[in-house]
Order: sequence, then structure tokens, then C-alpha cells
Amino acid sequence: MGVSLWSDAQWYWSSLYWKEDSRSAVAWLQENLPPSSTVAVAPSYQTEVLTYYARREGANLVFAGLPDTTSSLPLGLADALLITRLHHVPNWRQLVYSVENSPGNSRRDVTLVGYRVILTHR
Repeated sequence: MGVSLWSDAQWYWSSLYWKEDSRSAVAWLQENLPPSSTVAVAPSYQTEVLTYYARREGANLVFAGLPDTTSSLPLGLADALLITRLHHVPNWRQLVYSVENSPGNSRRDVTLVGYRVILTHR
């Protein structure tokens, strides 16, 4: 009983386990990125649901899943980095660091429900 209560508490009060709102993330990206922008996604299995909502809403965005072992975002790969479910992204700190400290990056870091978005400068 105690373990169940503890896990339920994490679901509601720990941002590490919050359920993401993919529809609002797609809507936000559509408003803040130019059409045909590429969004790198970690973990990669989130690309399917994001692509589904993008098509449904008519958002002209390309979602590119990153391999689980990725620890840096190659220069020029994406207009934004979208991270969720940090417990499924083993190198998320290094990945974020690589984007934050890339040369000439005029980034903007935004937290959405269940997602962290880092807009990159290409």
C-alpha cells in the first residue's frame, strides 16, 4: 500500500513522471517555429504521437527521433530539441548541455506540460 501511494504521489508531484500533453506541445511548436521546421525528440518513441497530433492539427513540422544513446545534438540537425520522460533518456543532461553550449546558439528554453523545449538557432 505504501509503495502504491508513493508511486501515485510521484505521478502528480514529481515533474520527472508527469504525463506530457502532446497536443499542447505541437500547438506551441506550430506557433513558435517556422513551417517545415525539424524538431529533435528524445525519447524517440514519442515521435509517433507528436506526428499524429501535428497531422491532425495541420502543423507543418518534422519530428526526428534521437537514438537512446545520443548525448549531443549534431549542429544544424534541428530547430528545436523536445525532451520528455527523462527517466527514458539516459544522457538527457549531456544532450541539453550540448545544445545550451553549442557555438552561436541563441537558444530559448521553455517548459511545457511534461515537455522541455529548447529552440536552437540554425
